[in-house]
Amino acid sequence: MSDRRKSPGKEEIEMDDLNKKPGGMSSVLDITDSEPTEEDEEFKSLRKKYYQVSKDIRMDAIEEEKKELGQSESSPKVKYYEGSKNDRIKLLDEIKRQMEELESISKGKK
Repeated sequence: MSDRRKSPGKEEIEMDDLNKKPGGMSSVLDITDSEPTEEDEEFKSLRKKYYQVSKDIRMDAIEEEKKELGQSESSPKVKYYEGSKNDRIKLLDEIKRQMEELESISKGKK
């Protein structure tokens, strides 16, 4: 049997070759090496808040489902944002809008 790992007539591409070509791996690294901007930090903060509030909503839904099924309630969970479900959804929408604004600002600067 012949060795199938290397096709005859095809040259092997080394990782160094990829790094030297325009659009190769090194150009990706160049982009990510820049210092985080104030908008980046604010976006990260908003994203974290968004995920925490959406987690609260999911936890509430699970608790409601457990009550409907007659299962005992688990220990109370610490919630990031106290408020009604509608308040949380409004907060999520506001956070999402702010995140989109930051994205458009940062795209405009690049």
